[in-house]
Amino acid sequence: MLKITDADWLIDHKLELVFSDGFAGTVDLTEIFQAPAFKVVTDFKRFALTTEGHLDWGEVQLTASTVRDITEGDFTHAPEQSDLQ
Repeated sequence: MLKITDADWLIDHKLELVFSDGFAGTVDLTEIFQAPAFKVVTDFKRFALTTEGHLDWGEVQLTASTVRDITEGDFTHAPEQSDLQ
């Protein structure tokens, strides 16, 4: 199962992400956060990673696979062992 293993806020709605498959890059979530469901988030910088490796803003979450599809970057390291099973 794909997970986000590290996430850092950069600026505005941009995050730097590392995924369990070895992919790392940046994602701009501006468009996603314009959707009505995300209007409940008042402080974009206040997010957490769930044990499942999703981004969590309390009321809303984004799965690793959803975010991975729009992340610009490259493979930087070998996948984690759990992704090989």
